[in-house]
Amino acid sequence: QAEVDAITNSIGFKNAVNASKLCGSGAWRLPTKDELLGIVKTSEYPTIDNAWFPNTVDSFYWTSSPGAGYAYNAWVVVFYDGFAGSGGRVDYSLVRLVR
Repeated sequence: QAEVDAITNSIGFKNAVNASKLCGSGAWRLPTKDELLGIVKTSEYPTIDNAWFPNTVDSFYWTSSPGAGYAYNAWVVVFYDGFAGSGGRVDYSLVRLVR
């Protein structure tokens, strides 16, 4: 449980952000795969609207959509190319919270 609650874990980070009431809200969460795919903009690099989402890294971003196979799998959206994938543990994925 300590590993899950650690701020370096997506769940622990989300809980810390909610406890801090970032932007006056305690209702931050991981987006679904479809929510993240909905902000992909393939005409830009990284593949996201850079005016609305500055400083986005062209990397993997966790979603709350569970992947198949193992309990630790989840879908990720890759803003390098705008695609989603699942099926492997990606320890270095980033987090973009929504509310």
